[in-house]
Amino acid sequence: MLSGFARGSSRARCPCGGRSAPTRAAAFTRRSTWPRRIRVQARQVYAYAEAGRLGWQGPWRDAVAHGLDFILKAYRRPDGFFRTLVSPEGEPLDETVDIYDQAFVLFALAHAYDANGRPAHLLEPAETLLNALVTTLGHPGGGFDEAVPRRLPLRSNPHMHLLEAMLTWVGFGVETPFAAKANEIVDLACSHLIDPRTGAIGEYYDAGWGFAPGEEGGVREPGHQFEWAYLLNLAGPLLKRDMGAFPARLWDFGATHGIDPARKVAVFALDADGKVTEFEDNLIWRAADLLHVSREERIALKRRVAGEQGTE
Repeated sequence: MLSGFARGSSRARCPCGGRSAPTRAAAFTRRSTWPRRIRVQARQVYAYAEAGRLGWQGPWRDAVAHGLDFILKAYRRPDGFFRTLVSPEGEPLDETVDIYDQAFVLFALAHAYDANGRPAHLLEPAETLLNALVTTLGHPGGGFDEAVPRRLPLRSNPHMHLLEAMLTWVGFGVETPFAAKANEIVDLACSHLIDPRTGAIGEYYDAGWGFAPGEEGGVREPGHQFEWAYLLNLAGPLLKRDMGAFPARLWDFGATHGIDPARKVAVFALDADGKVTEFEDNLIWRAADLLHVSREERIALKRRVAGEQGTE
C-alpha cells in the first residue's frame, strides 16, 4: 500500500511516537487537516527516488509519480515559482516564494527526471523555475535575493541547497542552464561567503555579500561547513574546475571547532573564531519542533545548557 504521500501529499508534520494504536490513529486523523509544505513534498520525491536507486523493491516509482503530480498541480504558480503551502486538497494557502523551497523543488525535479528515464518534459518546469529565479531574484553580485524589495540579511544556506540542485542536474547530464548557475554560486562562495581568514562559511550577509553586522555576521554552523565542503568537492569534477583548498579548509574548521568531544556530535553553532555559541545538536531542536516549544524558549534552554557546560 502506498503512503499518504504516494497518494498525493505528505503531511507537514508527523505525530510523536510511543502512543497506543487508537491514540496514534486519532492523532493522524487530526493531522489530516494540517497544511502541506512544498519542501516536504519535494524531499519525499527525492527520498523515494533514492530508495529505488538503492534497490528498494517497493512501489517507489508510483510514489515519485504521485508526489511529482501533486507538486506540479498544487504548488506551481503561473509565473513558474512554487508556492509555500497548500491544503490537503491542494488549495493554495500561502503564495510566498522562498528560495529555500525553490531549491528543493529543483532538486526533486532532477531526481524525478532521472528516476523516470530522463524524459524531456520534466526539463520544462525546472528550466522555467530557474529562469524565474534569475529574472526576479537574481542578485547583481551573484546568487539570489530572497524578496523584492530586498530582505536582509541574505543567507548562504539556500544557496547551498541551490548548488546541490544545480550539481544534481549536471550530474544527470543536463549542463544547460544549470552548470552556469552552479559556477556562479561556487564563485560567490569562494569570493564572498567563505571567510578567507579561517576558511569557514558564514550564515548571514549584508546587501553586498559582506558578513552581516553584529552577532549574525559571526555565526558559523559546523554542519554547514561539512555540507559545503562536500558540495565544493563534488563541484570540482562536475564543473571541471580546481577547487583548491576550499573544501579541506571548510571541513577542517568544522571538525576542529564544531565537534563536541564528549558526545562526538556536531554542535549547533560557533562564532567566527570557532568558539561554541550554541552547544546543541539538532535532535533536541527537532524534538522541540514536535513539542511546539517556542523559539524564545529554545534559545533560553540552549543558553542555560551552555552555561552549565561552561561554554557560554
